[in-house]
Amino acid sequence: IATASIKYPYISYIASKISVFQKDLNNALKFINYSLNAIPDNEEFIAFKNEIKTLINKANPQQVQINIKDSNKQERNLEEFTLQYGTAKSRIH
Repeated sequence: IATASIKYPYISYIASKISVFQKDLNNALKFINYSLNAIPDNEEFIAFKNEIKTLINKANPQQVQINIKDSNKQERNLEEFTLQYGTAKSRIH
């Protein structure tokens, strides 16, 4: 779901819901974090993140935690790149 990002918190929320439905808990957590980064005090986002964490704990917690760390590292690398070089749109202009 390519349009899920911190710029679009509600799209990220829906992407998170879809990911849970598809049993992709890593992406679900990543997308809900985008939503919460944009709107940290949204109660619905917070409640859904807690629901995802519950599902993760029921799954294989060690494997999921490893995957979460890897995805968080990739996100930080992307954010650092964007801060240094700007977005593709700005580079083209």
